[in-house]
Amino acid sequence: MNMLLAIWATFTFELHRAFHIQRILYGFVLASFPPAIVLALGWGMKLLSMRSRRDAEVSQALSSALPGVLIVLLAIVCLLALLLWATTNVNSELEGKTWIFSAVRTNGRLSLFFGKYLASVALSFMVCQVAIVLSMLAMVPNALPNRLQNGMALSVLMLLSCCVYGATLSLVGVIFYRRAMVIGAGYLILVELILPNVPSLICNFTARRHLFDLAIRWIGWFLPGDDSIYRIQYGWHPLWVNLAALAAITAAALLLGGYWIRRKEYVTAEDA
Repeated sequence: MNMLLAIWATFTFELHRAFHIQRILYGFVLASFPPAIVLALGWGMKLLSMRSRRDAEVSQALSSALPGVLIVLLAIVCLLALLLWATTNVNSELEGKTWIFSAVRTNGRLSLFFGKYLASVALSFMVCQVAIVLSMLAMVPNALPNRLQNGMALSVLMLLSCCVYGATLSLVGVIFYRRAMVIGAGYLILVELILPNVPSLICNFTARRHLFDLAIRWIGWFLPGDDSIYRIQYGWHPLWVNLAALAAITAAALLLGGYWIRRKEYVTAEDA
């Protein structure tokens, strides 16, 4: 019970600390990125459709690709927010000279790790949710049918993304605390951007592979062409396999991060 209360205290403290003007402005600018792109593409499609028949066909093709563009933009917002809030879990305490107060308390390291993880997930999801709402309002009428249903599907996808990537980036922040943001960005590029495109067994161990399957299942095929080639190369997982894989990746990262932060001796400014 004391452990849960300590995690909750850390979580609420991090949320309270995040709501000051500088971070609010950063979050709003980050959340405004997808709707701004969607709005610009929408106006561009309208101008093309009024010029000629050929331009109208180009506009229709762009309109069909707009949901895929929106998903990519939301994923970028999610990852950028997590790089800011999840990877700095240990380094911010070391730089603020508050690490020693957490390290000497009973279960202080674990409460710090899990509390900051929950805070990073909550803050990143808030930014993603604002971006989703603004993007739905900015999108042209016929680009995304069933807007409410697809908006809810995008919200669930962003919540799952925040949970799984928040866990892996929190682990990166615990292990590589001095260069956490750089190494976290490298991990996302190498593991979550390149490996899922390899049609082999290894791609099933990445979170993006299962998130992509869920996006197709809940929103429909949103990339150019059809999904036959994709299905031949990658197959089709049942829903429970996708959810179980995401839960397993999240749990493994959190357990390893909790073990590492308890065993690791971090060098503070006083020690140096």
